[in-house]
Amino acid sequence: MVERRFQPDFILFAVTLILLGIGTIMIYSASVPFAEERFGSTHFFLFRHVVRVLLGLMVMFVLIRVDYHIWEKLSLPFLFLAFALLVWLLIPNLPFTSEGIKGAKSWLRWGPFTLQPSEVAKLALVVYLADSLARRQLHLYSFTKGFLPPFIILGAACGLIIKQPDLGMAAIVVMIGMILLFVGRARLKHLAVVGTTLVSILALFVYRSPYWWGKIVAFLNPELDPRGICYHANQSLVSLGSGGLWGLGLGQGRQKLFYLPEAHTDFVFSVIGEELGFIGTMIVMMLFLVFLWRGLKIARSAPDLFGFLLGFGLTFMIFGQALIQIGVACAVLPTTGLPLPLVSYGGSSILVSLAGIGILLNISTQAGHVRVHKRDMRTRLQVFNR
Repeated sequence: MVERRFQPDFILFAVTLILLGIGTIMIYSASVPFAEERFGSTHFFLFRHVVRVLLGLMVMFVLIRVDYHIWEKLSLPFLFLAFALLVWLLIPNLPFTSEGIKGAKSWLRWGPFTLQPSEVAKLALVVYLADSLARRQLHLYSFTKGFLPPFIILGAACGLIIKQPDLGMAAIVVMIGMILLFVGRARLKHLAVVGTTLVSILALFVYRSPYWWGKIVAFLNPELDPRGICYHANQSLVSLGSGGLWGLGLGQGRQKLFYLPEAHTDFVFSVIGEELGFIGTMIVMMLFLVFLWRGLKIARSAPDLFGFLLGFGLTFMIFGQALIQIGVACAVLPTTGLPLPLVSYGGSSILVSLAGIGILLNISTQAGHVRVHKRDMRTRLQVFNR
């Protein structure tokens, strides 16, 4: 049975716009005190965020109209560009590099424009892994011919991101890579070996880094240093708890008055909880669950294996990061510094997220050209390989 559909998935598109709208409102609310004190204008972050959202939407609308199969040809050049940007950050004294928190080199800056290469690398890895796994299906049983090449690329990207250092983004990259390798029908024993290896490398880095080891110790013992390294998590919980069921009211939050650090970026979800209450946080979480549902539906309806893997990877690129960031805000995960996709302030995150959604919506325009009645994803992969 052949089903043809030529319009982008309306529900996914609507969810994206709603999340962008909520993010714009909450960024303005959360950033007013800081923007007024530091820049003398309450609209400073709002204006910059709106410009970035509009730019991201332009990219999204362009990519909706670009056949996603073009990314099969561009996967290697795109990956090379991402690696070049990651390496650029690590070479001393090169222009355009910019230091972040604790001396981390995570951004390239050119005048008022900034770019976070790890965000570009995240999208490039999704595209590359989808293409590589789709082409290597007949060789995935072999560790050296099928599994090892994409794993080496994944490990190299993870290593470069750790060197910045950006452990949160490295964890996201590992999560996306392992999910795609699993869905792409890699052998479980291979996944177990490399998964253990990657987790061990991350654990070793955490142990040898006083900053990140302190975060883990503080996460496990939040009472040890409530005004030091535990401060962010404790203030986030205060913010979420003070909102109650309905919240204090939009713009009425108190924690953003220089109590909660990074209120408009890393902890915007906490501000949502304080001002819009439990209901507001549940609405945001439900929107991301709807995003997951529609993204997986689009992936399952893709006309080929590359589209299936690409749609799956793009969906978890956004949903997985949202899940981790919400966990950080609720203090069930250590503080990572990751933005909440589509909601937090951050130009690179907004641009990459909307670019990924544009590709995902293009896949939805071609969905249904091949109908596979089996619901099991691995059975679907076997059907594509016949």
